Amino acid sequence: MKYVFDAICQTFELELNDIIILSTDGLFDNVSDFQIEQILARSNSLKQAAKEMVTYAVRYYVKPDDILVLMARVTTNTNLLYA
Repeated sequence: MKYVFDAICQTFELELNDIIILSTDGLFDNVSDFQIEQILARSNSLKQAAKEMVTYAVRYYVKPDDILVLMARVTTNTNLLYA
């Protein structure tokens, strides 16, 4: 099995209610940051937002690809830095 180690790693200070999105390039190559923000703003839940993002990416494929979207909302802030 071949392994790929080219993931981008960054550190951010998280704040209460921040949303963390972990996704394959199938989302980010096909949906703009602005569109993601718009979807999040009008969605009632992260589950609904994730479904809408995938639907949008498939509908407007610029680059056909697999798509995975995982999201989490920060509900506690301990003022720690997370990677």
